[in-house]
Amino acid sequence: MWSWLTKTVFSVVAALLVAKALQVISRVMRTGGKFPDAPSSRKNWFFGHALELSDPAKRVDIIDGWCEAVGTCEFRALSRRALVITEVEDVAKLSSLRPRTVQRSPLMRTLCDYFAPGVFTAEVPQWTVERRIVSPAFHSNARLSEYVPNIVKLSERLCEVVAGKEVAINATMNKFTLDSIGLLGFGQDIDTLRGGDDDAAMFTSCFAILAKRLMAPLPYCKLIPYFGERMDGGKARQRALFQFLEDVVRRGGPDRTVLAKLLEKNLGENNALTDERLVGNLATLFLAGTDTTGTTITWMVKHLAEDSTLQEEARIEARRFANRPDDFGTVPLLRSLFREVLRMEGPVAVLPLQNTTEPVVIAGRTVDPNEYTLIVALRFLGKHRLPPGEKDPTKFDAWRWVDRKEKDGLRPWPKALMPFGFGVRACPGKDLSELEALIAVGALLRRFEMTLVDDGKGPHGAKFAFTMIPSREIYVNFHPI
Repeated sequence: MWSWLTKTVFSVVAALLVAKALQVISRVMRTGGKFPDAPSSRKNWFFGHALELSDPAKRVDIIDGWCEAVGTCEFRALSRRALVITEVEDVAKLSSLRPRTVQRSPLMRTLCDYFAPGVFTAEVPQWTVERRIVSPAFHSNARLSEYVPNIVKLSERLCEVVAGKEVAINATMNKFTLDSIGLLGFGQDIDTLRGGDDDAAMFTSCFAILAKRLMAPLPYCKLIPYFGERMDGGKARQRALFQFLEDVVRRGGPDRTVLAKLLEKNLGENNALTDERLVGNLATLFLAGTDTTGTTITWMVKHLAEDSTLQEEARIEARRFANRPDDFGTVPLLRSLFREVLRMEGPVAVLPLQNTTEPVVIAGRTVDPNEYTLIVALRFLGKHRLPPGEKDPTKFDAWRWVDRKEKDGLRPWPKALMPFGFGVRACPGKDLSELEALIAVGALLRRFEMTLVDDGKGPHGAKFAFTMIPSREIYVNFHPI
């Protein structure tokens, strides 16, 4: 009996695997070629460009290289076909079609929904409801001002932690932003900066799991029922995250927290969010607001630490900012530094989309619904599609956006710069991210002389880990002034 059952199970599994392999091969053999092929010496008939893209540390650099060589182009990884979009006009067209005709790619949506089923991946009509509930927690100066005292409190704690030490700023800044989400999001002082809750720090490993799943040759989570989602530890982390946040929602949020605002808005909705969706949006806040802002602050500190002139000028602004930490007009240089980091080293280098219901014309050719994953090359656009006459657009310049003649001391951003996404689907937390960065970096400038530690390994680069992060630890010495 058991022998027959075992043989039957193995036969069914083998048949399913063969069917899947044949499906992949049939898709691989499907002709493409509407657009120039991405140049690659490692492309072959079965894997396509997957072998060249197999190293996460180089993946975005390779895609940027293709953009420089041929502009808008297509590539294939097994049966997945992608179109890399490099022209501002085409991106503007996609922006105008969001969120109804053009949406996030199904793969990206499925992956993110596993850990954070919230406004980031929701599509209409669910997105319309969630956006209406989530946005008020971020989109007003008065609302952001309410968060300032807690950000200042955490910035002072950050200064205490780094004082007089050589610090790996990557991990430290991620802890700062994680603590900020805990305190601003639902009023809980997680205090990972001082080791107060090691379990909360575990949640940041979700990025590594998402990156692994995104680049897996096949979606093993679906291909291998039950065991697939447990192969990389994702299920355990998902359970821990959801349990933690379910408890938070049940307790409710203190006044002046994101959760309090969500609950308040949700009560007035005819189509109120379920507890599951509220938990998902808190998870979105965690995942979208930790590594991304933490990485941006890391690069800001790194550039300040290696340039004494920049540091001194920024320190003058930081001292002025101390008395008015919600007045961005007092810190044009720091804001310019923030923007330049996002342009050159932003945490989001590419944005995967898909036209789901209607054809769209890209680079003069018609793309049918679901024919390609549309890869918007955000970092390439920021570096190579600035207005004509822009001085050294491919080089980092912290002063690039300063213009004392403008009301807020900054030049307007060109259309090519879209580090927070574009159109109505732009990240609702972008202003909060900038506020956190300016207050934290300002506090460090007022308290310390910062010097970059030379580890003898050359310039620091970035690698893909779902978001773009420094490819190795960046160490900075913080000398009290």
